[in-house]
Amino acid sequence: MNESFFISIGRFFISSKGVVVILFIIGGIWGWVAMTKNIDTQTLYTLTAPEVRQIQDGIEISGAVVPDVSVDIKPLSTAQVVKVNITQGQKVKKNQVLVVLDQKNALQSLNQAKNNYESIQAQYNKFLKRNLTETDKRILEEDLKQSEIVLAQGHTSAIEKIKSLFIESQKIIEDTNIYFSNIYTPFVYFTGNKVSFQENIFINNINNIQSNLVELRKKLVTEIARISPIILTSTTNTYAQSFKEYETFLNIQKEYFGHFHVLATQYAFDQTSPQTLALISQMQSGLSQTQSMQTNIITTDQLLTQTKTSYTQKQLMYQQKTEEPTKEDHTIQAALVENSRLNYIQAQNNYNNTIILAPFDGVISSVNAKIGEAGTGNIASIIGLKKIVKVFINENDISSIMLGQKVTIAVDALHGKEFEGKISAIDPIGVSTQGVVTYPVTIEFDNIIDEVKINMSVSTKIIIRDFGEALSVPISAIKKKDGVDYVLVVPHYLNSQISRTGVVLTSDPIPTHVITGNQNSEYIEIISGIDENTVIVQKITTGTASVAPQKNIFNAIGVQGGSQNRSAGGPRF
Repeated sequence: MNESFFISIGRFFISSKGVVVILFIIGGIWGWVAMTKNIDTQTLYTLTAPEVRQIQDGIEISGAVVPDVSVDIKPLSTAQVVKVNITQGQKVKKNQVLVVLDQKNALQSLNQAKNNYESIQAQYNKFLKRNLTETDKRILEEDLKQSEIVLAQGHTSAIEKIKSLFIESQKIIEDTNIYFSNIYTPFVYFTGNKVSFQENIFINNINNIQSNLVELRKKLVTEIARISPIILTSTTNTYAQSFKEYETFLNIQKEYFGHFHVLATQYAFDQTSPQTLALISQMQSGLSQTQSMQTNIITTDQLLTQTKTSYTQKQLMYQQKTEEPTKEDHTIQAALVENSRLNYIQAQNNYNNTIILAPFDGVISSVNAKIGEAGTGNIASIIGLKKIVKVFINENDISSIMLGQKVTIAVDALHGKEFEGKISAIDPIGVSTQGVVTYPVTIEFDNIIDEVKINMSVSTKIIIRDFGEALSVPISAIKKKDGVDYVLVVPHYLNSQISRTGVVLTSDPIPTHVITGNQNSEYIEIISGIDENTVIVQKITTGTASVAPQKNIFNAIGVQGGSQNRSAGGPRF
């Protein structure tokens, strides 16, 4: 206040009319000062009251709804798809036909395997019941003897065939002597001192072929001298050696005529001269004859092999039917039957694999099979009708998880709607992701719920301990002093009148001793000290309002009496 201000007041004070004005001004100034001094941060209270709640201790974890089973259908047969009976999203029953593959080859193999099995089984039955008469035995002996004669004739025929072909080989080789003595004559091209690069390559090719012919000629002469005694004096016992030696000889002979033919057709000086034409004709004939000889001896040897096989089978049959079967014979025959039976079963399976059936009741999640394409890879996928929840529990919490534990499942897409379930499976093998180990856990719904769909996200509460219903308050409402639990009671305030947040109290709340019990991360049981009609402070905050300053209730009022310690619960929910 400055001096002129007080002089003005004095003048007004002298006037009787100014008395009222002066008092009014002084009162306004005084109120403004008082108000300014009392506007300060004030204490605001969040109130609550005890309620009967279900107190549970557990773990919260996110997960997803998945089918209880999912299978990719991959046929074991690679036959073409001929029929597709399914579409995506279709519900199917177990063993319902989904896809059909071409059955032609599988059916043919099945019939062959069946006939073979029945034939071998019939032979085995005869083997077990055999009782030969003298007439039967004589017929078998005559049949075996006739087979021996046929085999001997086959050996003789094969030996004679090799001999005659070997002699023919010598003759066609000798017929080339006239050309071989003049091998260089038709192929002299250049007589000048200089030749071009291309001409030089041409001459080198001719020289190489002529050199090879000389070497092959020497080799043929040497081989004829070496194998002639072996082939021309061949017997049944030495037939195999004769065949092998002559087969090798023909390969050399073929190479010889081949080189001669290339030389005559590609490098002769005059392709139209009688000498060149005769040479080409002779070499073509020799090459053709050699190839025919190779085919001839192979056919001869195959016929002889078939004759040997036939004789061996008849010999075995004779022994089996005339000799008393041994334990080993029984084992062999039984093995033949078993092998044919297994082949028959495999053929049946192969046939069945052409008809793709649903492995269980479910829904077709995808269809890749197309008519006309090979039935390979994943032709369809099917998921089960049962929906489950998959979650991954941290290794620190997995020891608390047990089969059968109750679970509350909140579905995000259904606005947090909750369903009940239980733990149905715990994977014993953890999964490590970036150093964090978790364990897959399966949760089953207690009831079938159509509105819950596959792949929906969920939030689960796995209940580790259920303490039942109890009178409880939020944990934040419990205070502690000198090891004693107490709450701040608001007197003369009815539960029904609670304004929950930002309440301004005209009197201090009263610290009141309580005995507490079980708890979870949100609520704690009240055993005694207050009841459902008691209004208490849950939280104290600060705000601004023109009210009288609050007393320090923590120092002003002492708390007496003992209390029960809060039980240790998991800080989860």
